Amino acid sequence: MAVDFCEIWIPLINEGTIAAKMTQGVHLSEDKYIVIMPDDYDTLDEEWEYLPGTIVKCRKEIWSGGEILIAFEQVKSNVYKGKPFFWR
Repeated sequence: MAVDFCEIWIPLINEGTIAAKMTQGVHLSEDKYIVIMPDDYDTLDEEWEYLPGTIVKCRKEIWSGGEILIAFEQVKSNVYKGKPFFWR
């Protein structure tokens, strides 16, 4: 079974404005994706609404740079004792 990686955007919180971070996601089914941790992930620099390892629903939205696939709802958290559980 091939893994379907794609570009998804995760909303950032406590930024003072609407902001999102691009990362990789694995398409699971329909509108569901698992958030993959990027190499530059830094919890001291950014606060993600959905942590790496979380299964999220995504939808297409038009932002200033064009159409993006953005996470809007958590389906399942894969966080264990405050640490994300994920694979690369």
